Amino acid sequence: MKILTHKKFDKAFKKAPDSLRKNFAKQIELLKNSPTDKRLNNHVLSGKYLGCKSIDISGDWRVIYEQIDQVTIRLLVIWHP
Repeated sequence: MKILTHKKFDKAFKKAPDSLRKNFAKQIELLKNSPTDKRLNNHVLSGKYLGCKSIDISGDWRVIYEQIDQVTIRLLVIWHP
């Protein structure tokens, strides 16, 4: 699976704590290999992010992404409420 990133994602990821980056790597690997794994809490979004999906990274941290095709996803936002 090919992973692309949006500049908004890149900016937020640079500011993220190191512990989050480690969890991020694990979760993205899980998304690549098993996108339906329950640990991801992978779900479809509505409203502003209609057509996108979200996965859990750790605690309150989420990554919002869009599936471009069968083998490519683009990470849009890393979010903490």
